[in-house]
Amino acid sequence: MEEYPVEMDIYDDVLYVVMAKADTCIHLFNKRTGKLLKRIGTVGNGPEDVLSPEFVRNNYENKAILKGIEMYDMNTRNKFVAYSDSLGSFTKLPEDYLGWGSLNLNQKYLVGKHIGEKNSLFQICDLRTSQITKVPVYPELSSTLTDKVKDNLWLMYSANVLCNLNLHKIFVSMYYFDMIQVYNLQGKLQNVICLDKDGDNNEEQFRKLLNRKNYVGYIQCYATSGYAYFRRSLKNGETDDVMNNQIVQVDWNGMVTHVWEVGQEMTSGFCIDQDRYLYCIKKGELQNEEAFFILRYALS
Repeated sequence: MEEYPVEMDIYDDVLYVVMAKADTCIHLFNKRTGKLLKRIGTVGNGPEDVLSPEFVRNNYENKAILKGIEMYDMNTRNKFVAYSDSLGSFTKLPEDYLGWGSLNLNQKYLVGKHIGEKNSLFQICDLRTSQITKVPVYPELSSTLTDKVKDNLWLMYSANVLCNLNLHKIFVSMYYFDMIQVYNLQGKLQNVICLDKDGDNNEEQFRKLLNRKNYVGYIQCYATSGYAYFRRSLKNGETDDVMNNQIVQVDWNGMVTHVWEVGQEMTSGFCIDQDRYLYCIKKGELQNEEAFFILRYALS
């Protein structure tokens, strides 16, 4: 693959991969053979074109009903479904949610993170009343932060949001902190999951960032009906290169149930099939040129 894959999801026997450098940017592969089945999603400005499509985070709740994968594109403000042969079921998202990412939604709620919001970690919208709850940032601000750093808090508090809206659970994993936060649908913090001994030491977490020390963060995530999965990466504080990866499995009660070592094999998005198989993207070389590969691992 040369089109720079960035995200992936799975429905039935098909892997859906979003390509960042392709004129038709959603590629469908057979999950067993790796054979390219179809390209869908024309990049453009037409009413059913896409610019930067992303997967709805909690689409595991609707795949069987929709017979496809729910996606959105904030640049076009469209929500739509990726079927096995085309994109369809286009609807417009309200302008109030322009700039939101990491979207989770159902008929009652929309939960995500407004990119660039400095004073809120993520947002919860009750679609029945249109009321938006802005959840305060966590961990709390360190007294050692300079004004310059405070002006860039939107970057420091980069996060992914995963929901099980039926169970009223929201998991927030941090790019630059070794923690996963558990909230309810009212935005109340219920638990903080830390695998490192300093994970809940806010001052230590901030010190590592400010001093450009190696740090652990959660770059990507994925959800199934049974579990939330997080890519936990050890990163070089100077170069931002990933030095090691783990996949952390957390049940929807907030309990860590398994941690798998993946090493440096993962370089981009991943998905989980039936809580049994990990599919991930690896960057490498093929015939002395940059190439990307889809890898499959059995989770045992």
